[in-house]
Amino acid sequence: MRSFADRQSVGYIKSIPELLGVSALKMGDKTALVYFGREISYATLYRQSRKTAFFIKHNSKSSDRIGIFMPNIPQFVFSYYGALITERIAVPINFISIASDLKNKKISEIKITEEITAQLHDAKPRVILVSDSFYPILVQAGINWKCAIVIASAGDWLPWWMRLFYPIKAKKMGIELADVPSGVFYFDKVISPSMLLTNVPIDPNKVAQFQYTGGTTGISKNAMLTHRNLVSNCFQIRKHFGNILEDKKEVVLGSLPLCHIYGLTVCLNMTLLSLAGKLILVPKFEPGKVVKIIKKNKVTIFPGVSRMYEAIISSGLVGDKEIFKSLKLCFSGAGSIDRTVCHKFKELSGGIDIAEGYGLSEASPVVSATLPEDISVPSFGPGFIGRPLPYTDVKICDADGKELSSGLAGEITVRGPQIMAGYYNKPEETAKVLKDGWLKTGDVGYIDEGGFLHLTDRIKDMVKVLGENVYPSKLEEWFKKIPIVSEAVAVGLPDSKRGKALVVVIVLNLDTKIENPLKHFRALLQGDFALGSNYIPSDIQVVDSLEQFKNPIGKIYKRKIKEFLLEQNKIRT
Repeated sequence: MRSFADRQSVGYIKSIPELLGVSALKMGDKTALVYFGREISYATLYRQSRKTAFFIKHNSKSSDRIGIFMPNIPQFVFSYYGALITERIAVPINFISIASDLKNKKISEIKITEEITAQLHDAKPRVILVSDSFYPILVQAGINWKCAIVIASAGDWLPWWMRLFYPIKAKKMGIELADVPSGVFYFDKVISPSMLLTNVPIDPNKVAQFQYTGGTTGISKNAMLTHRNLVSNCFQIRKHFGNILEDKKEVVLGSLPLCHIYGLTVCLNMTLLSLAGKLILVPKFEPGKVVKIIKKNKVTIFPGVSRMYEAIISSGLVGDKEIFKSLKLCFSGAGSIDRTVCHKFKELSGGIDIAEGYGLSEASPVVSATLPEDISVPSFGPGFIGRPLPYTDVKICDADGKELSSGLAGEITVRGPQIMAGYYNKPEETAKVLKDGWLKTGDVGYIDEGGFLHLTDRIKDMVKVLGENVYPSKLEEWFKKIPIVSEAVAVGLPDSKRGKALVVVIVLNLDTKIENPLKHFRALLQGDFALGSNYIPSDIQVVDSLEQFKNPIGKIYKRKIKEFLLEQNKIRT
């Protein structure tokens, strides 16, 4: 007999609320969430989600959008599932653009970003559920449509002894809420203890949520993801990792923001809907505290990004390999991870390999992933992103859409049950990337003879130099192999001789100085015939740090690099 996961994967798909109901029935009083040590059972989670659904239903209409603007607190989970139970569309508002400010400023000092404002005005949610810490930021959005706002206190679900001190902490953070205006409610006041919405069957082909894309190469778009898309991806991941994962036994670290599709799928939905596991909610990633959480809760799965692993390695807090004894799967996504980081973490953790995934919001998000045993594959190296997930087809196409043979680089094109329905209110943009069920990812890669996928670059980053396709990532990888270089990023800029040429921005290791970086590195490059003359940069800029060009999860905004270089050129000329 096929397992439940297998039946889900091949087409027996239920909606997210129906699966949540199954998990709640199966797990009952067993722990679903852990929030600062307080355990919340599956039964409680399901009950609170249905209470939240009751309020949402009576303050919105079918297919209305429901905004969720919160860090990783229990009310995010109740709000997300509550919106879906009512057949509304959940809209997690991505707050990554203010993540750095949240670490360094009081809440009252943080200004809303254009990115957050654009998401709100595009979706126009009929109900917005917001944490007390984000409400002062939300009011700056200029909401000019009918909308009920519900404020959830991050302190309400803390253990009793921490709840006593929360008002003092909130004041220090700058969370001081005056009398709220009409149309604004408090979560604990309106989520009635006696009103539970009955769960009804939902067509899995209905849109479940709007997911805003990262926007690192331009304006973010709004991917419409159906219940089928999201549920399929959970079970595809589950099947891909096979016997590594065990039902009812996994403890997952939830330090990725749930507003991001990576965190929402791999941490929240996969844990609760396909693993019947336990999710440790971490509202703010701090390496020292996370290390303690891993040890105390015996975490088995750590989904993260490169920056998280780097922070743990450089914290100097890890000296005891027993800390990571419970871990059996570490996963990195939302951008590539340097192999040196993987090697260092393996040493610290006592032999744990970090699996790497490739995906995008439009694919719910995971397309492919490496397995621990892939490290022994001959083609393993930078850009290696494993095999496609089960029931996922990948082909490599040229500029005309013609499929290329193995080993040849072209656009990665994907088909599978996790592929989005389209972009909200953008039919032309949808038509550009979706055709006959195939998604054009905008990423460049190739499939080797063993069937493994390799990521080369983004099409938007590719540069035409004297008619030849030049990939900045190849030059970046070359620079990263040089011991004195800490970081490097390459972009294409107009060039009077070659039409376009590569320009590189680098960070040197501490106490390293080079009098003429362009002359120094050009001499090294000219001796490296593997790259060719078109990879010789027209300029090399040395900066102290690339942090100003990154988002909080470590992805580089190449448009910001280009703006910086163009401005530097103006200053010099």
